[in-house]
Amino acid sequence: TAPASAQSGLADSAYLTIAAVPLDPAWQHGPTHWAVYLDGEFDRVSPARLARFVVEQEISQASVYFNSPGGSLVAAMAIGRLLREQGFSAHVGRRGADPRGPEDGVCYSACPFAFAGGDRRFLDGDSMLGIHRAANRVPVPDEGAFEQRVAAEATTYLRAMGVSSELFRM
Repeated sequence: TAPASAQSGLADSAYLTIAAVPLDPAWQHGPTHWAVYLDGEFDRVSPARLARFVVEQEISQASVYFNSPGGSLVAAMAIGRLLREQGFSAHVGRRGADPRGPEDGVCYSACPFAFAGGDRRFLDGDSMLGIHRAANRVPVPDEGAFEQRVAAEATTYLRAMGVSSELFRM
């Protein structure tokens, strides 16, 4: 995976980058807590890439930092489920000059759904969480039926994550 950018406040929307930094200096001698940075837009393969990364790096404890303009709602919910299954916390932030000290970031559009999956959720400093009404970018035969299905899946997901389904209505 490509390293997260430490320079820009808003993630490059073309591709979700994944970077991880062990937070324990003695990380070579056993399990440790990691800072995992996710920068960019969620696409359909982002959840599988993140899951593979977690397995390959043997990450069992993590604080996951989101810096994302959004992307696929389905992918965001899959990433949220992965965080919950692993017991990872969710934060809004980006990798800074010192990767052990994240800087402010943004989590917009579909990103709050991924953020909702955190076992614990943190919004620190001047980081921002932004929501808007979801919009479908792909033509479907029955837009009304599609919107009802998305609403049902999103509200079910939010309830499972312990978040009010009012978030989806907002």
